[in-house]
Amino acid sequence: MLRVLKPGGLLVIEDSAQPSEGGEVELFLERFADDFHEPFYRDYLKDDLSGATAEVGFRIESVEACFVSKLLVARKPLSETASA
Repeated sequence: MLRVLKPGGLLVIEDSAQPSEGGEVELFLERFADDFHEPFYRDYLKDDLSGATAEVGFRIESVEACFVSKLLVARKPLSETASA
């Protein structure tokens, strides 16, 4: 995504919430793998989407919790040196 966005381009991802977004949904997140037969979901819960997005060069603008989902907004820096 970083490669194809123009400098200053906006990235918006809506994804599943993770335990780091708030304890009140943790029970739903833990049960999801069993209730919906998603064998890889528990491993996903350990990933840091914001960290991975920033690690490849995006500038995180916001992460908003939306019950059992989250909205991540990031922007490609205007120049390569701005991301370093």
